[in-house]
Amino acid sequence: MILLRRSERSPAGRGSQIRGFDAECRSAKRLTRRLERAAAAAGRRQDNAAAATAATEEWRTQRRVYRDLRRHKRNAFWQSTVDADRSNPRRLWQSINTYLS
Repeated sequence: MILLRRSERSPAGRGSQIRGFDAECRSAKRLTRRLERAAAAAGRRQDNAAAATAATEEWRTQRRVYRDLRRHKRNAFWQSTVDADRSNPRRLWQSINTYLS
């Protein structure tokens, strides 16, 4: 079995390289993951089902917010890239190829 280093198996260490992923996205992701862990821990405790349900709902809401933020940032990045290179199709395609490779 071949084990891959973190950078080879996932983009987790490449936050700055992901298009449109900035400090706001990092903090939203950190909050989402923290709420996910809290919801999982609350689900494992058997004493308070209402708290587990509330924690899970809070995590799901934050996950939706994070996904919307990521989608918005990605769309804004690509829109600004296209707008910046709109007058020169060759440069536009070079930019797109650079980002897709």
